[in-house]
Amino acid sequence: MPSATRNQSRNTIFLLLMLPILLIGFWLRIHQLSSYPTGVSNDEGINVIDILHVMHSGNFPLYEDFGRPEPLYRILQAVSNKFYGLSVWSARLTTSFFGLLTLAAAYWATTECLRDVPRDYRRIAALAAVIALTIAIGHITLSRSLYRAMLQPLYMLLTTGFLMRGLRKNRWRDFLCAGVFMALALYSYTAAYFVPLALAPVLISLAIFRRNNWRIWLPRLFLLGVVVGLLMLPVALRFLNTPSAVLGRASEVSKPNLQPLYLIGKFGGLFLADGDINPQYNAAHAPLVPTFFTWIFVAGLFAVLLRIRQTSSAYLAALLVLCAMPVLLSNEIPHGLRIMGEYAVFPLIIGLAVSSILVLLARISSRRILVAGSILILTGILGTQSVLAWGIYTNYWDHADNFYIWRIFGYALNHNEWFFRTDRRAFANWIKAQNHPLLIPLDELTRITTRTWLVDKYPNVKPIQAITLLPPDTTIVVPWSLESSSLMLETRDYVLLQGDTINLLPSFSQATQNALTANIETGERLSYEDQQLSFLGYAKPVPQGTVLTYEDTVSKPATTFSDQLQLASVQGQNQLSSERQPVMFTLNWSPLRQLGHDYWSYVQLLTQDYQVIAGSQDAQILRWLYSTTIWQSGDVVPDVHRFDVPALSPGAYRLVTGVYAIFGSKLSAHNANGEAFNPDIATIGWVKVPQLSQPVPDTTAVPINATLGDTFT
Repeated sequence: MPSATRNQSRNTIFLLLMLPILLIGFWLRIHQLSSYPTGVSNDEGINVIDILHVMHSGNFPLYEDFGRPEPLYRILQAVSNKFYGLSVWSARLTTSFFGLLTLAAAYWATTECLRDVPRDYRRIAALAAVIALTIAIGHITLSRSLYRAMLQPLYMLLTTGFLMRGLRKNRWRDFLCAGVFMALALYSYTAAYFVPLALAPVLISLAIFRRNNWRIWLPRLFLLGVVVGLLMLPVALRFLNTPSAVLGRASEVSKPNLQPLYLIGKFGGLFLADGDINPQYNAAHAPLVPTFFTWIFVAGLFAVLLRIRQTSSAYLAALLVLCAMPVLLSNEIPHGLRIMGEYAVFPLIIGLAVSSILVLLARISSRRILVAGSILILTGILGTQSVLAWGIYTNYWDHADNFYIWRIFGYALNHNEWFFRTDRRAFANWIKAQNHPLLIPLDELTRITTRTWLVDKYPNVKPIQAITLLPPDTTIVVPWSLESSSLMLETRDYVLLQGDTINLLPSFSQATQNALTANIETGERLSYEDQQLSFLGYAKPVPQGTVLTYEDTVSKPATTFSDQLQLASVQGQNQLSSERQPVMFTLNWSPLRQLGHDYWSYVQLLTQDYQVIAGSQDAQILRWLYSTTIWQSGDVVPDVHRFDVPALSPGAYRLVTGVYAIFGSKLSAHNANGEAFNPDIATIGWVKVPQLSQPVPDTTAVPINATLGDTFT
């Protein structure tokens, strides 16, 4: 058989051997995807809601989310979910596909890193690398989750493959592709910002061991750097203007313990002993490297040192250290998400170890025996360890009480109940099972987890004007709140769920709120399986003919803010008592154009000379229900602010507001006549505190008997 034909035949055999590994890897990442995880975390929910907003408007503010600045994951999710409709399950499925592609990329990257190893041995080593990643509990967990970092290992592996192939074949297009995928890794997750530094050891290695060919590799590496620089230029400019917009929360947690022994212990423990306890990013505290491969990984570290003359070894050694830096330089060790880049490193090191072992064994055994024996051993490892990995993963969810218990608001909660709020999933499932209109507190629908579970049944949100009567057969639902350990009976802000739409209503009057919630405990009690948070709330039909009334309008200022927003009206109280009291004001906003930012707002009560007395917390305007980026022309959107007012002296007090984007300055305000406020504080109404009784004139006062303009005496 000709050599080329024989090589092609072997290629086909090893690709066929990859097929069951990929199938099992995909099975571990999609089997019972609707059941595991048991719920969604807040961070996952944020991604789902952002995906929905991108799908609706095609508009997504880049690098304006302090906690999750990187945009690529949500954009790719929005594109893919356009084809099969958005739900928690479909979004998880997309992430599982990313995980599957990562497994395939690990095989190719390993073979490119081991080109100095005989062909069959490097292919077996690549199979071992893929198996190690396939059964890694952390990677299984994240492949079934909804986190932006999931893309980082995929793009890092593709970068590695193209870089190594480029250095081998000297093709410009390989370096171009390596630069593109490195930039995509940087757009995926901030922790990847350390990855370009791995090019420095590559340059050093080439300068030492391949310096005679510098005219070939140096300009090509320069091209790689130029590609990365050009693609990252928008982010670089954003960073120069507003560093926190790019680094996000990474800068907030960068307060490391730099004691060497501490770092070494944490570094080794994260890889080999005890992984992240946070159930969002890991399961069962599993270490990064699968336990079965622990000593093979350690052997791989020695193999890296022994073949340091190879450029791939210098590159892997650098990546191993650099991808751990986001964790080691933070105050959150271990952290299963910031260590994400290591999923593109440890499989390659395991592959390097296996190839080194095979090369050694080749001295005492024939190639055919080694290849056949290795395939049989890997088959056994894949079968047994896949079953074990699945058992560990599912046991973590099925027997959550056997793991860490969290003390939250006076309750002892397992990770299902706290991090993944299984009660909110049960509540949302009850809502989706109803076939009639529902009246639910706005606060419940702005809860990230609740909104996330409802995106498939209620994808649309629409503000509506005041209605007098509710649709026939409307049921009011009053949920129970963990945070307050009580029913949501105080709020007067509700939404009406009808058809596929969540309708935003103006604030009800106190009388209407009292009438709607009267005797709510006599309604249907909502609950699910017996857990700490089994009680969900009450539901009761609204009596036919119930007339709705709304909170008084304090003012209609028609104030505009930088040609972006207009404040159409303000609902609330225009008169307060002199005692300490809670207050609520609803700002009704209208967009003046398509808005490109998520806006924050606040309300404050000031003296007449602008001294602050009290105010609400700055808050994003309906960020997790009806973000400003998807508002439509003609919308009048309620924005509720609550705060406590201290005891006040009789008099008149200013009600003021302000609006801003998270990394921008406050929008300039103009009154109805187009005049700027001076000072730049938008007064949107006045609140009075009356005298407790009519003042009695002093006995020395001079009485006046006069008529002014036939009106006042």
